[in-house]
Amino acid sequence: GCQTEKEPTKGTSSPFSCMGGGFLLRLAALVVLSPCILGFAVPPVCMTSPPFKVLVLHGKGDTRENFGSVLQSLQDGLKKSPTGREVQWDFLTAPHEIAPNRFAWWTLPPGIRSFDATEYIGIDESFKLIEQHWASQGPYDCILGHSQGAIILSVILAKASLEGYPVKPPYNILCGAAWPKPFESIINKMGEGGAGVKTLHSYSPNDTINPPEHAKRVQELCGDGASAYVHGGGHIVPMDAEATQAFSAFLFPE
Repeated sequence: GCQTEKEPTKGTSSPFSCMGGGFLLRLAALVVLSPCILGFAVPPVCMTSPPFKVLVLHGKGDTRENFGSVLQSLQDGLKKSPTGREVQWDFLTAPHEIAPNRFAWWTLPPGIRSFDATEYIGIDESFKLIEQHWASQGPYDCILGHSQGAIILSVILAKASLEGYPVKPPYNILCGAAWPKPFESIINKMGEGGAGVKTLHSYSPNDTINPPEHAKRVQELCGDGASAYVHGGGHIVPMDAEATQAFSAFLFPE
């Protein structure tokens, strides 16, 4: 109990008068935290938002480690959203080794380009790898693909829209894509209703590897959620301040 040497002065007694400063501090903390405890407050009062997760698919002849280094500037420029949400980058290496430490999402006969081919040899293994990675490490908020990685991403969008393929992030960035000739039937069919997700198609009139007309064609078939970022850098993922801002505005619309 609480004992005092003399009666407190009338009108000054308090139920907390003998409980000490520690109790009052704990009570104050409870009052501050009560919205979270009672469940009627929303982030960021009670918790931080989960990271915004981006999966990156490299181009032909690359690896996750090397392409991660290539895109370091973009990662540095997009560490957080405008509201402070962390952006988490993940890179995946394709399954087919075409030369020492060089990998591809499919292989082709000599002299055949992806936009001329009748078959992407081994692409089913890539679909399976990406699906497994999505299941174990995802889901992801965005997939970014470059060149061959952008081509397989365009097919993934169609397969997710029309065939129930389980990889379907709400945001997708396709850099330097070419026409996926062996899958043109499903890509064209996707055009009837669109991809059902947001897509940003980054391409350059100076691209000498994949004709920019191909990227525009894929963009048109992705429907109302598709937009374009045109740059002068050729067959690259653009990473200057303007491009970084364009990607940020796409991923984090106000």
